[in-house]
Amino acid sequence: MLRKMIDTNILVYALVEGHPATATCDDFIRRVSEKKLLVTTPLTPFEIYYVLWRIYGLNRNKAFEQAVSLFDSPMEFTHITEEDAHMALRKVVEHSIEANDALLLISCLKQGASSLATDDKRLLKACQQEGVHTEEPIDTKISQNMEMWEKEKLPEKGVQRMLLRVYNWLLDTNPKVAEEFKQATHSMKRLP
Repeated sequence: MLRKMIDTNILVYALVEGHPATATCDDFIRRVSEKKLLVTTPLTPFEIYYVLWRIYGLNRNKAFEQAVSLFDSPMEFTHITEEDAHMALRKVVEHSIEANDALLLISCLKQGASSLATDDKRLLKACQQEGVHTEEPIDTKISQNMEMWEKEKLPEKGVQRMLLRVYNWLLDTNPKVAEEFKQATHSMKRLP
């Protein structure tokens, strides 16, 4: 059976309710799963948990449930050897990509996957340089809609995003203090 690697971002977009790319990514995953075996690394569920919780603001338990659901899906996970980790670390430095992206790239090269589905521009460029075929399920129009949606729904990178992380942590540990923090930061818009 042909294998197709899939990056975290495509899976995250499929999982986030109301995201402009949800339907497209979900449809892509379903179509591909019928014909090919979807493969990712064992680090992907960790990335999904982190992104859903820290970036998209899902509560920790919901983010965990979404991430752990991958283990019950028909998706297969690569095996990472010491040699794979060593090669991936070289690719991290060489292409300035994240660790999991480098592991996906190495897996494509070593396991002969037919392609890698991603929306990550750095990973797409690294794949091109390494001769790995890529697929981008998200077209320009959806990408523009994503940009507008994220501007409206997500806190800006930097202080606002950090304040949201602190707020989410406080919600888990002390909801009363979390509300005081929210008021003091003007809904995570500035430092208290």
